[in-house]
Amino acid sequence: MIRKYFKIGFRNVWKYKAQSLTALLGLAFGLACFTHALYWLRYETSFDHFYPDSKEIYRIYTVEKQSNNLNEWVPGILRTKILDHFPEVAYCTGYLFSPFDYTTEKIPFISLQVLFADSTFLKVFPQWFVSGDAIRPLHIEQSIILTQSVAIRLFGDVEGAIGQQMKTAMFDLFPPFTVTAVVKDPPPNSNVTFEAIHNFPLIQNAHSMPESAQWDYFNQLMYVKLHPRVDVNTLSKKLLDYPSQINANHNIEVRILPIAGVRHRFSIDLPFTLNYYRLFVVCGALLLFCALFNFVHLYIDIYRKRFFELRNRALHGAKGGRLILQMMVEMIVAFFVGFALAFLLLFLTCPISSQLLMIPITVPVIIPLFAICGTGAMVVIMLSSLIPFYRLSRRSMRYISQQKSAAQYRWRNSAVMLQITISVIFVVVSLVVMMQMRFVNRKDLGFNHTGILQVSGFPMQLWKHRGALLH
Repeated sequence: MIRKYFKIGFRNVWKYKAQSLTALLGLAFGLACFTHALYWLRYETSFDHFYPDSKEIYRIYTVEKQSNNLNEWVPGILRTKILDHFPEVAYCTGYLFSPFDYTTEKIPFISLQVLFADSTFLKVFPQWFVSGDAIRPLHIEQSIILTQSVAIRLFGDVEGAIGQQMKTAMFDLFPPFTVTAVVKDPPPNSNVTFEAIHNFPLIQNAHSMPESAQWDYFNQLMYVKLHPRVDVNTLSKKLLDYPSQINANHNIEVRILPIAGVRHRFSIDLPFTLNYYRLFVVCGALLLFCALFNFVHLYIDIYRKRFFELRNRALHGAKGGRLILQMMVEMIVAFFVGFALAFLLLFLTCPISSQLLMIPITVPVIIPLFAICGTGAMVVIMLSSLIPFYRLSRRSMRYISQQKSAAQYRWRNSAVMLQITISVIFVVVSLVVMMQMRFVNRKDLGFNHTGILQVSGFPMQLWKHRGALLH
């Protein structure tokens, strides 16, 4: 019997082509748009969640009391003080991040994005080791860890990279650095990205400076990993005015931030804030709701056109439950056709969305989220159709004139008006976002930026090659 209902469902999709196509295309477009919007929000809020115990990892930063200016750099001496006086902290690591130039036996020059740290860094941010020393890869100075892609690019394979020598192209006074391990490349959704991790003498605290002077030397980015079940609010209050309490620096406050909030707190080059991402999800939800509403409305209208068919089935002994089951199965068939169209649209738009949103989007990654959205949409459609199906089955079981009452017309007119209202809201919200983006992209910066280039690197090297750069 169910098989027969499936056949009837496919036949009626073809029979009522205009209404079915409208409902199915609307459903496919709504599902695809909502999935992209939800994935975007999920990606932007998932940074560094792949680290074990990521909920216990916090960023340490400072704020100037007088100006309330935020400074992501902290004095290196704070690391020692935190470990000595705050038992809530399990590990504390400070590091620098900068491009750095190296030479090898076969490659005269290569620039890498290097993270200068010590062995504590791997306690807070454990890495997936591919080759080499996974226990103490940074236990001595001048040791260096490479990512898998860099190791292959420089030495051909990860095993061949272990033990190789790399020399800095900038400071001849330092001995060669030894590759002790190779790790997997950091995922794109990470605030702590690198091509190499380097145990470098310059990362150590400026012990030659007086302690009072070290508190004014903001030279590190700092993270802490807390013990489980630590009261973060209490720790935050203790840290807040700690430099003043020990008479070290009365001008700053020390604050902590969960690692999940680092991207949208310190990244100044992001085109959107989290509120924008949430707004896009709300817009996508409105569009999907409109598509579901349209889908249910059009198919109920199809069943009204087939009223005599349902009545004949009732006259031949079909009970109300059987009629409801038939309509449910037929709607499920139509939904899966729309679901397939949505998947096709999602497959075709993934490269475009990835380019526009500037995030990696692949079909295998987005399929689980798409399946969850599709399942939720199907449940909403089935639940919202139960009462109309029940009423249609009751009508078919008894004699009713075909003249529609004024109440039925009012209900249908209200449904159409609600759908139009949702569509108008979606269009207005989209236009507002587009106008804001247009304003940001065309805003007058106060100077002519045509032909201006930014060159980054160590100042002494840039000044050394100033003539070549000008040429």
